Amino acid sequence: MKKKNTPVHIKKIGKLIEEGWIKLADKHNLKIKTQRPEALITFSFENKNSEILRTLFTQEMLAQGYLATQTVYVSFAHTPKHVKKYLISVDKVFNTIQSVIESKNPKKFLKGPTASKDFERLT
Repeated sequence: MKKKNTPVHIKKIGKLIEEGWIKLADKHNLKIKTQRPEALITFSFENKNSEILRTLFTQEMLAQGYLATQTVYVSFAHTPKHVKKYLISVDKVFNTIQSVIESKNPKKFLKGPTASKDFERLT
């Protein structure tokens, strides 16, 4: 860990992700809030339909090939190239989310139920 300076790398990658989210949210006129630490960088939608939008984000990122939530667990394996590719998909998904917000009926875009905010048993 010391030899590779892992904490510095993780902080750098987390900041790249956070800056990318903020830039793309501004581009698509979305209100988001980010939360650190960089190793566990998170964002949330500041919208009355935030739970629907959170679910939609996961749904649409999955369609882009990412099993993603609004939290990224940064690891030493992540590189700026990975972040750049990920943010290309986030850009597309944020565009979709902005269109959904403008539709005034975001729930109709979900392919399943709204994701639960709390942990609960599936059985």
